[in-house]
Amino acid sequence: MSRGIIKAHTYFPVSSEPFDLPLPLKLELLCANTLLCVYSVAKDKIVDYSYNTNTEIPLLTPTDRPLDINDIYFLIRSRVFPNNPYTAPAELAKLGLSEYNPYRILEKTFGIMPMSAYWFRKSGDDISYETALARYNEIMFGVKPEQGESGIEDFLGMN
Repeated sequence: MSRGIIKAHTYFPVSSEPFDLPLPLKLELLCANTLLCVYSVAKDKIVDYSYNTNTEIPLLTPTDRPLDINDIYFLIRSRVFPNNPYTAPAELAKLGLSEYNPYRILEKTFGIMPMSAYWFRKSGDDISYETALARYNEIMFGVKPEQGESGIEDFLGMN
């Protein structure tokens, strides 16, 4: 008798449904401290982008076709927690938000996700990945920058 393997991952569909965005908007996508792409969305929701051709790090959006506003909605939604009625209210409370808006969540979390070095900053901001990650860890996990990795390990019950 062979034994089957149960997949441990569940994949949540990501919507490109519209949400309020402050337009015009200009966001930079980075991987750690490497700038990958600058996305610009005009008031009329026309999307333009320029990407770094001097890196092999994959982008999170296609480069073989023009992007449209739905790509931006999808991109932002893919970098924030889902609007799950069981978990979203607690996550929103941590962020000081009263309603689910993917862009407002992105502003607070920089689009940082566990196990990923991709993140966003507003174009022109001078914030580093280390600073953004420290702010994310403080907001989401209550870990102060001076606690460093041991604070995350304490939070996860690893110490």
